[in-house]
Amino acid sequence: MPTDRSDQTDGMKTARQRRQDGASQPARRKLRGTERRVVLEGVGYIVAATFLVAALSADGSPSWLGTGARVIVGLAAFPSCVLWTAPSLRVPRTVLLTVALLVQAVAVALPSVLGGTGAAVVPAVGFGGTFTAITQLWLVTGTALGTPRTVALLTAGYGLGQVAGPPAVRPVLSHGYRPALAISGGVLLAAAVCAAPLMRRAADPAPA
Repeated sequence: MPTDRSDQTDGMKTARQRRQDGASQPARRKLRGTERRVVLEGVGYIVAATFLVAALSADGSPSWLGTGARVIVGLAAFPSCVLWTAPSLRVPRTVLLTVALLVQAVAVALPSVLGGTGAAVVPAVGFGGTFTAITQLWLVTGTALGTPRTVALLTAGYGLGQVAGPPAVRPVLSHGYRPALAISGGVLLAAAVCAAPLMRRAADPAPA
C-alpha cells in the first residue's frame, strides 16, 4: 500500500535522524569543552601580554628591565614551537599542551609573589617560550581529536578572551600590576586543569 510505503520511509528518515543526532552529540561536547579552554587561555594570555612587562618595570626595578624582558620574551618565543612539538613522537600532544599551560601559569604568576631581576627573567622566558607553542598545540590537538572547526574556534575563543580579560582585572589595577598577574596565572591554571582530561583521550603519541 502507498500509505505503508510512506510510513516506512518516514520511519527510516526518523531513525536516520536519530543516528545523526546521536553522532553529533560528542562533537558538540568537544566543541563546548574546547571553547571553555580556549577562552580561559585567551583571558590569561592577554592579561599577561598587557601587564607583564609593565609589572617587571615597576616597583623600583632597573630602567632596562622592562625593555630587556620584552626582548627575552621575543627570543624565547622564536624557537618555542619547535622545542614544544619535538617531543611529540614520544609524548602525546595533549600532555605537552597541559604542561605548557602549567608552565605559562607559573611564569605569569611568579612576579606577583617575587621581585628582583631573577624573578623577572624567569617569567619572560616562561611566557615567551609558551604562548605561540600553546596556539600551535591547540590547533594540532583539536584537529587530532576531531574538534569541529578548530581554527575558527581558536580565533573566536582567543578574541573573546582578549576582549574580556583587561576589563576583568581593571578593578585591581589600583593596587598595582601584581594582582592582575596573579589573576592571570589563576585563569591559566584553570585552563590547564580543563585541558588535563584531554590526556585520557590520547593513549598514543600523535604522529609528527
